[in-house]
This record gives sequence, structure tokens and C-alpha cells, in this order.
Amino acid sequence: MIATILFFHMTINAKVEALSLPYHVEKAVRETLIPGLYLRRISNQAKKSDERKRLKLKSSEILESLKGSNSPFNGLNNEELEMIEQVGEECANLFQRTSSCVEGRNGQ
Repeated sequence: MIATILFFHMTINAKVEALSLPYHVEKAVRETLIPGLYLRRISNQAKKSDERKRLKLKSSEILESLKGSNSPFNGLNNEELEMIEQVGEECANLFQRTSSCVEGRNGQ
């Protein structure tokens, strides 16, 4: 389990650092974009309707915080934004794949 978590964080760090972003943008990618994209992804997989709605709402809330005049992404061009979102999606999907091997084993 520790190796999986370490692998995940090292991979995330490598992917985000490869973008060569300013610190405040890199921080927003790690702390806001990736979690928001992950919640958006799993919201579609929730079994109960109320859980799907709750996760979608939280995801939207998190991702909306990256828009507007105070966004850390202000000043970036469309190409940079597309690359950041692509890497964010890859990282969110990576978490899904690395954690799937332990799903269903809770409490055992």
C-alpha cells in the first residue's frame, strides 16, 4: 500500500513538474485541479443518485474556483491550459488505476 501511494505521488510530481509551471499554478494543479477532476470522474461511477449529485456538485465547486479574475491560471494561453487539463486528467485517472487493486478489500 505504501509503495502504491509513493508511486502515485512520485508520478504526479513528475508529470506536473514536467510542465515547468510557476509555483502558484503548480500548486493549484496539485491541490485543486487534480482533486476536482478526480471527483468529477468518480461522480459518474457512484451507485446512488444522491451520491452522484453530491460528488458532481463538489467537483463543480472545486473546478469553478479555478476560474475568474483571481484564478492562478490567468495569463496562460489556451495551449497551456489544454496541456494542464490533459495532465490533470491523466493524474486523476492514475489515482483511479493505482487504487483499484485494493477496492473491495476494506475491512478484510
